[in-house]
Amino acid sequence: QRHASFRKQLSVSNPKARHSERGPTRAITVSKLLDLLEAFQDFIQTRTAYYLVPNIILPLTKSGRMSYAELAGPSSLDYFISHFWGTSFSHFVETVQKHAKGTGSEDWRSLSYWICFISNNQWRVEEEVGNGDWRKSSFYLALQDRGCKATCM
Repeated sequence: QRHASFRKQLSVSNPKARHSERGPTRAITVSKLLDLLEAFQDFIQTRTAYYLVPNIILPLTKSGRMSYAELAGPSSLDYFISHFWGTSFSHFVETVQKHAKGTGSEDWRSLSYWICFISNNQWRVEEEVGNGDWRKSSFYLALQDRGCKATCM
């Protein structure tokens, strides 16, 4: 099964996957985002995050009940992304890649982006949004972080 094979690949690159604090330290590198797309491109095709979360993200993260970023190996954010879940995931990744290349960074694949459906623990959405207190939400914590260079929309 594809999920099991990819989860095994992730465990090689991030053997100690564990829960981390909500917010800025749960970003994902462009490289890891590209790996996710490549692994499931034939399933994803032109589908969106509305497909990706229940069919790929949740099955991959089920055993640890963590965010995809925690499973893949989280990073401290460089950029925060605000986006529409209804955009094709392939197009979304292409756009992130173009942004990363456009920064002028030679190592653009290592730039990290905080992306809600990747960075938030989809098993604990209520906690991620701060249990009713927006100041404790993962979104707010990421946006307020000094390492956040900009918001991409």
